[in-house]
Amino acid sequence: QQSYASKIIWFSSGIGSKMGEREPVGYYSWNRETGYILFWSRYGFSMRLTHETKELSHYVSGNAIPSTPYVIPDTNNFSFVHQQANGEVWIKELNPETRAIRPLTVLTSSNRNYCWTPNGSILNCDGSELKSWSEESGDWKVVANLDDFGMRSVTRVAVSPDGKRLAVVGLPKDE
Repeated sequence: QQSYASKIIWFSSGIGSKMGEREPVGYYSWNRETGYILFWSRYGFSMRLTHETKELSHYVSGNAIPSTPYVIPDTNNFSFVHQQANGEVWIKELNPETRAIRPLTVLTSSNRNYCWTPNGSILNCDGSELKSWSEESGDWKVVANLDDFGMRSVTRVAVSPDGKRLAVVGLPKDE
């Protein structure tokens, strides 16, 4: 059996996608309800779509920023980070059934890591600022200054499935 270190996606059913043998898998998201998997390919700096049981290898986008794709809450669609030719960095949505891609929002910070909340908002950190974006607001809004909690240079953020807990990775304010 192959491990994650060998960069091959394997499934408990024993059916494996061989995409990783040709293109090392960096970050990925697996929708267990539909079987679709969206992953970031390290060689091509691209996003690729595969499926756990179907013969599928679909090139989604180049210029993909190394960042975890996500299944968007209450949908079967994925989100991923893409750098446009003009240098703007966007979070985009992929419908795995139709292969349609829709831009959601520009990432305004240099931090390319983000997460979804259960209510469909996106969280991203910029230094010590925790920002939130939703389709309803259309803009990034500062929802907390993590400096008030003794943190700076926050690089990662995650929300529990019930939305009651927030985890962040950063540096202590005093260092």
